[in-house]
Formats: sequence, structure tokens, C-alpha cells
Amino acid sequence: HHILARLLEVYVSAVVELKTLPAGRELGFVHRRCFELAGWDKAFVAAHVDRDAAWWLGAVRDFVAGMTDAYATQVARELAGG
Repeated sequence: HHILARLLEVYVSAVVELKTLPAGRELGFVHRRCFELAGWDKAFVAAHVDRDAAWWLGAVRDFVAGMTDAYATQVARELAGG
């Protein structure tokens, strides 16, 4: 449960940053990496940036729910810098 909680914390934080980011600014490194690990490259994010937070949170939910335990551990480790 600890790993899933950490992943959700980081991914929800990334969505909050995306939705509150001033125009022309880029996401911070960790949040940008979150999206990359989910397969959401810069072009995907740019194409969907106007979607509401609920859409992004649903995408996060689906991504995290689809992870195997081993992959969740790997992603959490990578996002923690280890």
C-alpha cells in the first residue's frame, strides 16, 4: 500500500502542477518524468492540457491501477531518485 500511496501522491501532485502552471512554463523534472513514465510525452500533454483535472486524474487512476507490483515498485523507486 505504501508504494501505491506514494505513486498516487506524486501523480496527483503532477496533475495539480499541470493545471496551475502559468502559460509558457514547463513542468518540474519529477512531474515531467511522471508523465513520461506513463507514456504521456510532451506532445500528448500539450494536446490534452486543456482537459479538466478530473480527466487527468482518471488517466492517473487507470495508469496506476494497471501496474503490476514489480512495475509500481520500479516507478516509485525511479521517481524517488533511486
